Amino acid sequence: MEYNSAFAKIAELAGILNVKSIKDLPGLWIYEIDKHWKIKLNGHKEEIDNIPPYRCVIEFNGFPAGIINPYGGTIAGGIANEDSFIEAIDNKMKKLIKHFPEKINNVLNKTLIEYFSKMITEKGNKVIKESLEED
Repeated sequence: MEYNSAFAKIAELAGILNVKSIKDLPGLWIYEIDKHWKIKLNGHKEEIDNIPPYRCVIEFNGFPAGIINPYGGTIAGGIANEDSFIEAIDNKMKKLIKHFPEKINNVLNKTLIEYFSKMITEKGNKVIKESLEED
């Protein structure tokens, strides 16, 4: 099964930031990537702040630019496209690595699959798939 590349990049960023167990946060995980891009990730099985379960809303310059999940979704075109979003995350991670190399190298040694398995249990994965199939 393939993961959405933009969502996988968000998971990589979360790992570098040492964000753990997004599903256990009291609400959304909100993170400003740079002055243009912001994410709002809902790791819960219920809708929060108009964001459906297990989805990530992507904003560009304060406006909705996409909504994605681990298996798909949509990101706008033009300058607010998937490639520029991923590039912004890559640039942010490079800055973080430059400032915190030791801590981040430890995180980067884990594979993406290991990160996802900790973030989403097998049971949770089934719930996510079922939730997505309802759409």
